[in-house]
Amino acid sequence: MKYTARYKTISALSSFTRLIAGLVIIVSISSCGQKTESKKEIETKIKEYKTEVIELNKKIEELQKQVNAANPHTALQEPVTIEALKTQEFNHYFKVSGTLEAVKQAIISPETSGRIIKIQVQEGDQVKKGQVIAKLDDAVIQNTIAEVKSSLKLAKTVFDRQNRLWKKKIGSEIQFLEAKTQKEGLEQKLKTLNAQLNMTIVRSPLNGVIEKLYQKTGEFGSPAAPLAQVVNLSSFYLKADIPENYLPVIKRGTDVEINFPSFPGIDLKETIKRVGNVVDPNNRSFEIELEFKNPDNKLKANIIGEIKINDFSDKNSIVVPTKIIRNDPNGAFLYTAKATDNKTIAQKTYIETGLSDGIHTLINSGLKQGDMIIIDGYANVSNGSNIKIISKQ
Repeated sequence: MKYTARYKTISALSSFTRLIAGLVIIVSISSCGQKTESKKEIETKIKEYKTEVIELNKKIEELQKQVNAANPHTALQEPVTIEALKTQEFNHYFKVSGTLEAVKQAIISPETSGRIIKIQVQEGDQVKKGQVIAKLDDAVIQNTIAEVKSSLKLAKTVFDRQNRLWKKKIGSEIQFLEAKTQKEGLEQKLKTLNAQLNMTIVRSPLNGVIEKLYQKTGEFGSPAAPLAQVVNLSSFYLKADIPENYLPVIKRGTDVEINFPSFPGIDLKETIKRVGNVVDPNNRSFEIELEFKNPDNKLKANIIGEIKINDFSDKNSIVVPTKIIRNDPNGAFLYTAKATDNKTIAQKTYIETGLSDGIHTLINSGLKQGDMIIIDGYANVSNGSNIKIISKQ
């Protein structure tokens, strides 16, 4: 009689399964050739189908229980591996990326206008602060300086003579003051000309490398036209935009990790140097800035840097493998092992999930320390299935 009851129950389950498959095929066939439905109609059908799925799942579980109850000693036992839950440390991180910007770099332009008569460096050359990069034509200024020097020599002679006479009370004060003014005016003019002469020499403002030359010998240089770019690669800024929802966890001095897709072997641990005070209304983000040394000068300006930031840490968390979490219309669930009536069954346990790192997921509610979760074989069980524990971790 037990065998007959079990056979009937299995037959009922098989027939029910075939019925579900048939319904799916009918729905698929009937849907072909129909006109496009509105969004509201589709949402209504989705809701109806979800309700049907819930009811079907309940019926399947009930039939499974009948199969198991028909002969609990010979019912199929699914082999599983279980694990006893215990609290552990859980850290969650998120990543953002930005581009490297050299801390010391400069676009150099002449301070005055003139034809470039000589460029003394090439792209890729190492230069020191103050080193000459290029020279502009200074012939006009040199000639003017020569003329002023000649006039100044005469003005000094006249002033010296008038000064001696004035000390002896000979001559007028006007003559003395005119000679003095003439000399001082020419001296000031000479200083100005020398300053202009110095402006025809273009120098590097920092130690670095000539990354780019924008002009050539013979072209016309001016303050409005870039002549060269100098970059110092000893240190970098890394700036990135952070979504505003992370404002409560991002502060100046927060520890972060940096890696570079172009240089997999370089991993740095740094701290946030600056946190922006303005949220961009267009993308609802704020800026952070890091500054760090360039290890062995391997990194280059404008490459991508990825910043890994910790936004959650808890030393006493309930955490499960992400892969064992499944979903149905009622929410997220997993299977736990439950001992009952001299046997062990799989029990569907609904949970509320939290943050996940892709491998592990934080459980906010639904589980507690000591619960036995099925971590292997979970795909082969359903609620109420008999299980055989082959390993316990």
